[in-house]
Amino acid sequence: MSMLSPATEHTSKHFAPGLWALLDRIPRDLWPSLLRGDCGFGNEPIMREAEQRGLAYLFKLRLTANVKRMIERLSTQREWANTGQGWQAKESLLRLEGWSRQRRVIILRRRVKGDLAISSNETSGQQTLSFVDVGAGVDVYEYSVLATSLDEELVSFGQLYRDRGDSENIFDELKNQWAGAASSRRTLLVADWPRA
Repeated sequence: MSMLSPATEHTSKHFAPGLWALLDRIPRDLWPSLLRGDCGFGNEPIMREAEQRGLAYLFKLRLTANVKRMIERLSTQREWANTGQGWQAKESLLRLEGWSRQRRVIILRRRVKGDLAISSNETSGQQTLSFVDVGAGVDVYEYSVLATSLDEELVSFGQLYRDRGDSENIFDELKNQWAGAASSRRTLLVADWPRA
């Protein structure tokens, strides 16, 4: 599916009505097998609509205070599953404020290796870079949390979500190649359409 939209209309709120209208017009056997998206799509209206339509989804969640509390609780537990490329996973149930029900969430973490640096802007506008000395015996992780309706095994979620990024890279390359010819007021939106 592709459509032109004003550059200010890029959120799931603007995208969703067109997606649901398209799905209403086409036969079910032409629907995608999975709706995947970044944290802009990990919200109640999108997930509820997908659930009502029986459309599987996998969305990244924002690291809100409640999501961070869940990560903190699970981070001390042992036996994280290896999901490949250095990522580990655990699953839980979560009901965030504004959600109509609990949903399955997958917590992915990857140990950060090497030197770490913090970049910040001073009040003068000057950007500074500071290296962080992480002591021996300290592990530093990056985390991603995914909400899903899938029943897949835990170990498959790392790759399922990485596939979303791989497909988006193609569109980023196309967009950057076309940047000189594109209008600054229009954006070409193309949906990832995985099919079984």
